[in-house]
Amino acid sequence: MHPEVTSTKAGEKCPKCGMKLEHTDKVANVKTYAMKLVPTPDELTAGQPATLAFTPREVGNENAPVPLSVVHEKKIHLIIVSKDLGQFYHEHPEYTAEGNYQVKYTFPKGGQYVLFQDYTPDGAGHQPGPPAHHGKRHGLRASEVRKRRHAVGKGRLPGHPGV
Repeated sequence: MHPEVTSTKAGEKCPKCGMKLEHTDKVANVKTYAMKLVPTPDELTAGQPATLAFTPREVGNENAPVPLSVVHEKKIHLIIVSKDLGQFYHEHPEYTAEGNYQVKYTFPKGGQYVLFQDYTPDGAGHQPGPPAHHGKRHGLRASEVRKRRHAVGKGRLPGHPGV
């Protein structure tokens, strides 16, 4: 959590948050990973609950399952930040029988948000993921969330046809 905090002694804890320090000098595999995002509903609206489903994928072998390691007590840490930096949320999607990780979330207000995921595939290094990919055409760098009664921008996710 605090990359500037290091130690050469086993069993040390972070002086900032008290969590056990973990070695990061493991040899990681050479695979590349990406995270696929499928929001339901497709058009996100402030004040309305949505389900965000994340599926880790191995680039070039997208059908292979990608088991994740538990790091800081969870398999995925989802950071949701509004473009104006006025909103910041830390969520933990949970593994489902569908083979993805889901979290129910209600965006508090309309605008653009960036969704970062922090995860570690088994046998691989830490993946402080770039924003999740939604569909095949665009990365979900800034998802548009419609205001409850008035649209913000186009009121849809990038890469989706307008209505």
